[in-house]
Amino acid sequence: MEDMILHFEYEPVNVCSKLMVLDVDVETTEIIMVKIIGGCDGNRKAVASLVRGLTLQQAIYRLKGITCGSRKTSCGDQFAIACELTLKQIEEMKKEVDK
Repeated sequence: MEDMILHFEYEPVNVCSKLMVLDVDVETTEIIMVKIIGGCDGNRKAVASLVRGLTLQQAIYRLKGITCGSRKTSCGDQFAIACELTLKQIEEMKKEVDK
């Protein structure tokens, strides 16, 4: 699985963003690229810039549980969920390889 990049797309729920796209190094779980479609221009640029270079686990730790106004979630929280789902997919891919 060396030098393998996973492309993952997630449709966030209950936030202004419409789509979150990330490319992740499968071996290291480092976030290589992030693109967030829709929502606040500054927020999506900030989230994408701040998480690039982090591992999925680091991004989850930093963003999980953040709220936006009266909402119980936020674009950051939804990105953390996208990271959790990406991590789960990587773990499943590794299990298949180990079979």
